[in-house]
Amino acid sequence: MSEVKRTRMKPRLAELISQPGGIYAQEALARAEAALETLREPLLGSIDEALAELEQLSNPFDVDNIPTLYRLSGDIINFSLAERIGGVERAARSLCELLDEALPNDPTTKAGISVHIASLRLLHRRLDSEIDQASILNGLGRILAKAREAAKAAAA
Repeated sequence: MSEVKRTRMKPRLAELISQPGGIYAQEALARAEAALETLREPLLGSIDEALAELEQLSNPFDVDNIPTLYRLSGDIINFSLAERIGGVERAARSLCELLDEALPNDPTTKAGISVHIASLRLLHRRLDSEIDQASILNGLGRILAKAREAAKAAAA
């Protein structure tokens, strides 16, 4: 019978860690924050543009605009890295879910979209202490839950 030969390879990351030089994690995080700071204002401006386009496309509401509204909401999720608080991302995700799951011709869908856009406007460029983001996000969650219930009832 032949002998089994086991070879243990050292992972590349372990090799890199053991090499001299490099930077400490705290310094790397500080550099990353500085790099993000240079991108912050352009990203916030992109959120402003996406919000303006959302408002324009949703008033008056047209079912044919749902894919574009969904894309714009997804763009806001991507750009929300620049926000100081996470409420914008969560509100944009909630809008995506509403657009994805709600009944397009239901009048409550139009109202829900309008409330989501107004909430995004409220949360955007705000500091945590300026507004009660938890109550806003909870309200959006209730709107989404009602839209899901209406969609289930219509499917039954």
